[in-house]
Amino acid sequence: MQETTISPRNLSSPDASNWQAAIKGLARFASTIFSPVVLTPAMFLILGLSLGTTVGWLWVALYFAVSTLIPSLLIVWMVRKGTLSDFHMKNREERSRPLFIIFFLSSILCLVFYFGGAPLVVTALGIGACFQALVMWLVTTKWKISGHSAGAASFLAILLAVDRSLALPAILILLLVMWARVQRGRHTWLQSFAGASLGFAAIWLPLQVILPYCSGPVLGCF
Repeated sequence: MQETTISPRNLSSPDASNWQAAIKGLARFASTIFSPVVLTPAMFLILGLSLGTTVGWLWVALYFAVSTLIPSLLIVWMVRKGTLSDFHMKNREERSRPLFIIFFLSSILCLVFYFGGAPLVVTALGIGACFQALVMWLVTTKWKISGHSAGAASFLAILLAVDRSLALPAILILLLVMWARVQRGRHTWLQSFAGASLGFAAIWLPLQVILPYCSGPVLGCF
């Protein structure tokens, strides 16, 4: 009678392909649920609640419309037109034009904030966003930087300004997003780290600059 040989591969262990599929699924889920399209409105909601006035909400609504809503609709239109291959602009060569438009809109918005008498925190964050858009546009002409990591790091900075006890979950979200972008082959770890550094600095530094001029919480500073 022929003896049957049982190899370690035949033992009841998780199949490698199933693990790979699960990892890819997690990376796709993290990239979607913690994308800038999701986290940015959450940041504006936190800012509006922190300001807590009708005037504050109106400035936040203007900020959201010009810096996020209009660029998002523009990108959707460019995808449908065929100018962009997808909404997340995975090809570096396609990013330059949308990022320049975002920088241009952010610049106009900063002027409106400054001369229109917007709350100090809104003006400060607007300047930070303008700086971030400029750097991302210039860097993208030669290199690919992670916008997802930048968005997650900005969200971390906002949560730290609200309550530092929220730091741990926010850091875990950031690390998950950075891992997901690398896992999906969209960025290297260096590109993810560069995006995270830029996104955090664009929020955290302006808030630290205006902090001495605020009598209460920095996100509610008029």
